[in-house]
Amino acid sequence: MGRAVRRACGALLVCGLLATALAFYTYAPYLDLTVPAGAVTPAAPAAGTTPTATRAEPEHSPTARAGGSPTLTTAPTAEAPNDDRPPDLDGGEPGIRLVATVLAGGVFDVTETVRLPAPVTRLSLVPLDLRPAGGSLRSAHASVTDLVVDADDRSVRLPRRNVHRATTVVVGRATDRFEVRYRLHGTVRVSRPSRAGRALGAVGPLVSGVGDDLPVAMSFPGEAVSNLRCASLPVDQEACFAGRRPNVRVNRNLRHRDALVLVQLDLQRAPRGGR
Repeated sequence: MGRAVRRACGALLVCGLLATALAFYTYAPYLDLTVPAGAVTPAAPAAGTTPTATRAEPEHSPTARAGGSPTLTTAPTAEAPNDDRPPDLDGGEPGIRLVATVLAGGVFDVTETVRLPAPVTRLSLVPLDLRPAGGSLRSAHASVTDLVVDADDRSVRLPRRNVHRATTVVVGRATDRFEVRYRLHGTVRVSRPSRAGRALGAVGPLVSGVGDDLPVAMSFPGEAVSNLRCASLPVDQEACFAGRRPNVRVNRNLRHRDALVLVQLDLQRAPRGGR
């Protein structure tokens, strides 16, 4: 009984296969094998070449763009600052712009252009405190000669032109705009042992009593400056060199309380001159 059933099932399977083959043979000429419009067909490989497999581009790949043309993308870059002018304080806001040029004798020729938050009748001048500079400059004593003070474009009469300690200049008529020019002495030390002319200097504002947070923009014209370090900033922010010679500057506005800049110098490239 079981053998008969198996034979019957086998016969039915064979008949089904024969019927399928007959139907395909009959209707094959009428089957539509054309490629739909818009479909992409692989190009036939050139004679003598071996077909290579293609891989899908990642979603964010430079070549995965509409239109199929490769496009390279780069991160946006900040506009390059103008190296031909010293840093400035925008919009006439309060602050100090300090420009210091080192001379061959290890003296800085300094100009401070000052805009205060409010008019004053007195201006405090304090020579630079070099103790935070460390190293050979820690025991140095800054002093000022050839002092000139203009208040609101008017020359201020001074009791003396040399400043060795804290001094107050009486302006007379209240103003918030000053220009202070002077020679800064005692803040440069020749590096030893080192090549001839190599030295380390320090610069900071002479104008004092203006608030710890008043912005100070500092620049160092000339060929003698090779590096800058902002000694009062955190260690990871001390490197503050920007621009290129002869227009080197600090790369940010400093708060007045942090405006102590160490300047690496080549005194052999410093100009000689006098005021």
